Amino acid sequence: MTFLINGKLSNTSTILGDEFFNMYRDRGLTPGLAIMAFLIACCAISGNIMNAFLVYITARNKSLRGSTNYLLAQHSFCEFFHQTGHYIFLYTIFSGKNFISYATSAAFQIQSILGYNSAVFTMFETATDRLLCVLTPTLYAQIVGPVYLGTFSILSFIPGAVLAFLVLSYAIQNPAEPVTGQLSDLCTPVQLIYNYNLVMCVLCIISYVIIGAIVVKKGGYKLKLIFEVKQKQIYSREKILSEA
Repeated sequence: MTFLINGKLSNTSTILGDEFFNMYRDRGLTPGLAIMAFLIACCAISGNIMNAFLVYITARNKSLRGSTNYLLAQHSFCEFFHQTGHYIFLYTIFSGKNFISYATSAAFQIQSILGYNSAVFTMFETATDRLLCVLTPTLYAQIVGPVYLGTFSILSFIPGAVLAFLVLSYAIQNPAEPVTGQLSDLCTPVQLIYNYNLVMCVLCIISYVIIGAIVVKKGGYKLKLIFEVKQKQIYSREKILSEA
């Protein structure tokens, strides 16, 4: 473990750039990096607590085991592991090292990488689930269940596994490349991740826009029916009063 943490670094960094690496490699603990690492760690701590609490509450209460709550809990579960990776950056900066090898960072953040991409895909799955619910409620009622949710769970971990494989492959080829321990440093060589996240976010936005339009349309139709019923009731009362 000691050998892994104190592994030899190369003298150049294609990820961070040589200028940044040469500026901070021998400076020890610096205020700018320390503040950044501390703030990110604070977000990670609060995120870990809240995500763990959401998973616990969902698992404990049977009334919260619907498809949406299940997928939200799954998202929180993935996010919990994603956020654990931020503590490596905190250690790297506050230890005064400022840099660790890419292989070391990958070894300690593999669970974070898995959680990160899986959380993004689960976000898309939640949007898809809601879209199916409002678009085809009859079909949705027939297919929703353990098999449906189990399939969603399996699918969500595939993107995480793919990213982890790509990161580990790069780590094997470039084990000594210096990084700060930030998750973004690990993912930068893997260009696929940014395109993947963009596509997932765009698909989520489109899904929720469609959901909103359907809900508004159905809501407007229901309001129209209620208005027509009220009008008939008022007309009937007026007719009764006029005949009395």
